[in-house]
Amino acid sequence: MKEISIGDLPDLTSFRKLTNQKGDKFDLTGVDEDGWIARQATLNAPAFDTFKVLKIDLEMPGWAPVATNALDVSVNGKVVDQQIVARTSYVSLLLPLVGNQRTAVKLDAASVFPLPNDKRERAFLIKNVSFENLSPTDLFARGWHRSGYLFSLDRADNDGWVDRHIAFSFPATKRFKNAIVEVIRYPAKADLPLTVGVDGTARPALSLGLEKTERITIPLSADRATDVTLDAPRNFALAAPDTRLRSFRIVTIDFQ
Repeated sequence: MKEISIGDLPDLTSFRKLTNQKGDKFDLTGVDEDGWIARQATLNAPAFDTFKVLKIDLEMPGWAPVATNALDVSVNGKVVDQQIVARTSYVSLLLPLVGNQRTAVKLDAASVFPLPNDKRERAFLIKNVSFENLSPTDLFARGWHRSGYLFSLDRADNDGWVDRHIAFSFPATKRFKNAIVEVIRYPAKADLPLTVGVDGTARPALSLGLEKTERITIPLSADRATDVTLDAPRNFALAAPDTRLRSFRIVTIDFQ
């Protein structure tokens, strides 16, 4: 992981000097040398050869004259995150940089405020910028596949556990023919029925057996999104000290 702690640097010079394998750099607009950002800021990332996760930590200082500030985060023109950030708090943004393509990150704040002993009005302070490794959490909770194919899901826990229902939306793709979702149920005595719905049509229910991974294959379309739901009729208490009630766990999501 390559990390640059802005708090330890006088400015963003080191981050601005980061390059990809071809020597291309980040292009920053609306970002001051000391890390303060305007109402709108853009970070245009160069194309990297592999999928990277960009983490940006922002501060809303305690002396700010506004109690909260709303923030919209867009990647390549699509809003991917919306947050209300309270005064005296930090927010961490995790953003996908798909391999072999440039990525435009845009930060839109609802308001700005005057900086002490300064003529500027700004919205947030960048405290830290880092690249993180792609993890199973990014796949299960955010729909970021290592291939760069991004999809929507609602919702699974960071470790893949699902409470009775989860919905996927797989965008149109000419690259992949099928989505492969593997699940395993909670280890109760009785088998657990699982209903798979594809574009509103339910398939015959599957019976999830004990300690057996079920492989579900969903055909994808090159022309339109494919919507998928998985539904189980009941949930179970996970082993202590875990207090969650869950039905089944996603083992992996892959594409062929």
